[in-house]
Amino acid sequence: FDRQEHVDAAVSFVLSYEEITGIAMVGDVTLVPMMLEAEGRRMPREDAERVLATAPDHSSPFISVPF
Repeated sequence: FDRQEHVDAAVSFVLSYEEITGIAMVGDVTLVPMMLEAEGRRMPREDAERVLATAPDHSSPFISVPF
């Protein structure tokens, strides 16, 4: 993602699961500050799902698994 609202939603979604205690940071220097900002803007999982549903070209990586 390259829009703050989508990064916020993605970080919120991942960190909404209590068994997840961290998230891997990207190496892209333009996204690092966005991810750090996103942690402070956390939203409920349901809100994050709604925002992610509006993200262009976003889908689960598990939908088209070539098995």
